[in-house]
Amino acid sequence: MSTKKIVAIIVLFLILAGLGAGLYLMRQQQDLREKAAPATTISIKKPAKTILVGESFDVTVEVDTSTNVLSGTELEINFDKEKLTLASFSPSTLLPVELAKAQINNTAGSATISLGAQPANPPQGKGTIATLKFEAKAAGNAAITFGPNTKAAGTSEATNVIIAKNPATISILAAGGAVSPSPAQVASASPALPLSPSPSASPVAGSSASPSPSTAPVGGSIASPSPSAAPSASASPAAKPTVTLPANKTVKAGDTITGTAKPNSNVTITIQSEPITATVKADATGKWSYAIPSTLSAGTHTLTITDSNGTYTTTFTVSGVQGGTTTPSGETPVAGFSLPTYLAIGAGFLLIIFGALLAF
Repeated sequence: MSTKKIVAIIVLFLILAGLGAGLYLMRQQQDLREKAAPATTISIKKPAKTILVGESFDVTVEVDTSTNVLSGTELEINFDKEKLTLASFSPSTLLPVELAKAQINNTAGSATISLGAQPANPPQGKGTIATLKFEAKAAGNAAITFGPNTKAAGTSEATNVIIAKNPATISILAAGGAVSPSPAQVASASPALPLSPSPSASPVAGSSASPSPSTAPVGGSIASPSPSAAPSASASPAAKPTVTLPANKTVKAGDTITGTAKPNSNVTITIQSEPITATVKADATGKWSYAIPSTLSAGTHTLTITDSNGTYTTTFTVSGVQGGTTTPSGETPVAGFSLPTYLAIGAGFLLIIFGALLAF
């Protein structure tokens, strides 16, 4: 065997060994990316107690990392500036490193918080990542939501791994806890009306006519109870607006959503994560509809419906299309090489080596 052929065989062996090692390393990298695929959920947890105007209360930011191991997070918190003031913020032991000073803007109703993990102890699983201390300014329903810049990074992937952001709505009562009376309270608070004549209304001796219940005693002013004395249906609490979404809360950009509100009222629809604000008119039966903008990005968004009766907040997901297949809500396709790519690279190298051998 000639020296050239021996050298060619050695070179071929080294190239094949290098190719195998390269393919193995690429496979390992893809595995790490798959483990860091979007699967993390963050939520705002409101206090269980009743909140009164003037009180301070804590709201926590909870995380469920799923299979991910977090290296840090960027929180963008939006809140109702008319009803809430954010007094302070503190990180938890889960992500204890404050990467930058928290920016709190009560004029705009927003805050930005950057947190990182201890390198030796990155978090995985469920827990609290931050505590926000609010002060109640006014009565009503106050929404606290995550903005579009809220992100979290896994230790093996720099891309955002959050798949869902769950907001919260705080119900604030007026000082003293005063609320609108219910029909039962109205009825119990009204003075009892006598349904039978009082002793002073007894008939005069010798009279055969028995007094009717409406006969007022001499010198008295008690009137017979009228049907209007009963609580009216209008005293019941006003119904808040609603929205109808599919069971999985997933729609496509351009779809039309519907709901109910106060008849003939103006309904304000806010999609917090873009943000997008629109106003539609409810018909005489209280029904309204709204076409989701075709430009709305895929992922999970916060939807707030408001009319004169109150506010309703929920989340929904816009499905995205990547390569002709539907991407799960908020999830980005995993980067990396697939098996066909590996085979194509390997075949290319083999053709090059085969051609080099023929040249000898």
